[in-house]
Amino acid sequence: MNGTLWFLAEVMVYGLIWSYLLGLVPAFVISALKDNWVLVMAGFITFGITWFVGATRQAEPDSWWAGRCYPQGSGSGSTEMPEFRKGRRRRGLAIAASAIVLVGVLAARPSLVIGTDADSLQRSVGGFVSFERACLPRSDETWTCFAYDYGLSAEAAYRTDVDRAGCWTARSVHTGRLAPAEKELSGCVTAFDHVRPFNRILG
Repeated sequence: MNGTLWFLAEVMVYGLIWSYLLGLVPAFVISALKDNWVLVMAGFITFGITWFVGATRQAEPDSWWAGRCYPQGSGSGSTEMPEFRKGRRRRGLAIAASAIVLVGVLAARPSLVIGTDADSLQRSVGGFVSFERACLPRSDETWTCFAYDYGLSAEAAYRTDVDRAGCWTARSVHTGRLAPAEKELSGCVTAFDHVRPFNRILG
């Protein structure tokens, strides 16, 4: 897979993941305002999936949502309601698709907006198995980052070049007996490296 296709795949994956996470609370609120209570309760055991279903379903006639967001006189049996909901569905799908792409780009390459810091770069290079907290700046405007090497049973140092998009190439600074099994690594800083959810949970 070439670089462009890989980036597009990342955008879609990160867009879906982060849009899901960011949309949980709004989906819960809208589903509740539509009085779709069965789906609201089911969401607590389906990780919120049914909240999105409830948010897109037609509201109950006596709900807060129906009273304020539907045209007057457009009850469930009204001939106006299907056309009204069809128009909203088209707009909703267009907005959702645009949001997924935008969120995907920002999540896959957040460095384009907020830059790359020493902590996020180290998390990207070192991954989950890393004991170092941050990369170290070098005099040539590159970084010294660390990645665990199972052959050495220790972390190996890598000279790391990073571009504006947060994509990096790391080359081992050691040779001979101290050289790690992987002489060169590459990757890109993502939103997970900036947020570091597992580190915040595990300390």
